[in-house]
Amino acid sequence: MNPTGPNEKIKRFVLARIICLVVSYVSSIFTPVIKRISTTSFIFLSGAWTHLSLTICFWVIDIKSYLKKTLVFTVVGVNPLFIYLFASVVGAELFMKIIKPFTNSLIGGFSPWLASFTLGFIVLFCLWYVCYWLFQKRIFIKI
Repeated sequence: MNPTGPNEKIKRFVLARIICLVVSYVSSIFTPVIKRISTTSFIFLSGAWTHLSLTICFWVIDIKSYLKKTLVFTVVGVNPLFIYLFASVVGAELFMKIIKPFTNSLIGGFSPWLASFTLGFIVLFCLWYVCYWLFQKRIFIKI
């Protein structure tokens, strides 16, 4: 809505986020980054990284117009309530119980960390695929 050009907006976004990152890392010297009690350094740090990712999405979607590449986000974005409840209640644990023996036996001997990372990535893909199936069937869970 602002008459400012998109490149100027990106520069402002990035500059503001870098300032927030610097403030958060400097304030972490005095106040530790603790999520549970929501310290000042945590607020600045999480806000800066979140807004930096928003800036990247703005650049990819609005400026470069890579709309087809945003299907990954669209699939989850049309059913956020379903994916949140499904993953919290039953979905993630179910997929973990099914996939964990395979990742531990195939990758666990090399690196337990890599096996855990692979397990998380596969579970995330399975949850996304459930949303993709709902998206294809045009099933949208709304309140």
